[in-house]
Amino acid sequence: MQIKQFEDKGLSQFSYVVFCENEGIAAVVDPQRDVDGYISFAKENNLTIKYIFETHIHADFASGIRELEALTKATLKLSSYDTNETFEYAFPHDALKDGDAVTFGSVKIEAVHTPGHTPEHLSFLVYDVNRDAAQPSHFLSGDFLFLGSLGRPDLLGEDAKLALAK
Repeated sequence: MQIKQFEDKGLSQFSYVVFCENEGIAAVVDPQRDVDGYISFAKENNLTIKYIFETHIHADFASGIRELEALTKATLKLSSYDTNETFEYAFPHDALKDGDAVTFGSVKIEAVHTPGHTPEHLSFLVYDVNRDAAQPSHFLSGDFLFLGSLGRPDLLGEDAKLALAK
């Protein structure tokens, strides 16, 4: 299992390609709007992008999930906690709940419901099952955790701020 980090410096946004080189299968987490880097990386490394994960509905940048889905025919793996919230996914996807996992090759990606930045926010525990199937090697938190800080709970307005902070 390997992880390649992509950075959009203008937005201070990180995205990831998690892949099993032996199986040639990859997943993209929180793709930025310009998806060419993921397509090129997959091609250069003989990978097929089979899954696209998103930590939350992004209000601070335009996500590339729909374009990447169209180009790769990958399965969208998105939060199930958007139902009856202010913002909901308005397109077909596989809904993930806390504890749901996707395994491919030596990679296991497990959803962890981490509301706070947004109500539907998921983080992802990433396991290299060949190394240690019981302990995750990475935690992809989207905008939930930062060095020395937490994701802002105030972006959905004053009414949601206190509930999300709790």
